[in-house]
Amino acid sequence: MTDPIILADHAGVRLAHGKPKVNGVEIHYAIGGVGAPVFLLHGVPKTMSCWRHVVPLLTPHYTVVVSDNRGFGGSQRPLTGYDTATMASDVAELATHLGFDRFRIAGEDWGAAIAYAVAAFHRPRVQQLALRGSALGGLRRFTTVAWCQPARSPSWQDSGMERVLGIGGYFLRAADPAALSAWYRDCLGLDADQNGLWRQEAGQTVFATFESETDYFGSRAQQTMLNFRVRDLDAMLAQLRAKGADVAKETQDMEGVGRFGWVTDPEGNRVELWQPT
Repeated sequence: MTDPIILADHAGVRLAHGKPKVNGVEIHYAIGGVGAPVFLLHGVPKTMSCWRHVVPLLTPHYTVVVSDNRGFGGSQRPLTGYDTATMASDVAELATHLGFDRFRIAGEDWGAAIAYAVAAFHRPRVQQLALRGSALGGLRRFTTVAWCQPARSPSWQDSGMERVLGIGGYFLRAADPAALSAWYRDCLGLDADQNGLWRQEAGQTVFATFESETDYFGSRAQQTMLNFRVRDLDAMLAQLRAKGADVAKETQDMEGVGRFGWVTDPEGNRVELWQPT
């Protein structure tokens, strides 16, 4: 079904429409304007037309791409793939199809969850992130199935389903466990007691999955990566360098999310450091 509402730019020119097959599903989109690309993601139960009053405000400055999420509007309705990781890949592959390596992204309601997932799973590609109308309590909402799922598919929103409460521990193999624990204490200030209990400060925890071929964790042999929140990334990196730690030269800024740096511990594990915005 094609949305009957006409989408037009600031000059009243209709946006161009397309429906390519990306990430295994046909995604309906509309594009118009000039400048750097910005993607707008809608919520539930809506279509791309919910942005009709916003598009003309942006097209003088940006190339605006609005799309119907899978299962909505003119996009294909597969039985599966309504988790945010898959829907984030829909957006990333649509951007690739349109020739955009890097882009800005904004989302509202459920679209905010998808936009956040795009930034989490495709971080180097996202220049700016804007969210509206969504409570981001950690990442709990973003690891669930979307509300437009087939009714027979279970989700944590179903009454009576038991749910995990949080991360209770993270365990590392080490050739010298005592030395590795001391490194985390002396270099990063992780003040765990003799039993490993660490009372961390309150803050968001991101739980995200990555493709098996990702280089984001450093070595392909590393299956998981720790991410620590820090108060001052520059100060922490300087402290690590002063202690002779293997600190990555590059850092990364993501507007609306924060700043990132990396260090490799003595056992070869790449660790990410995040100074939230």
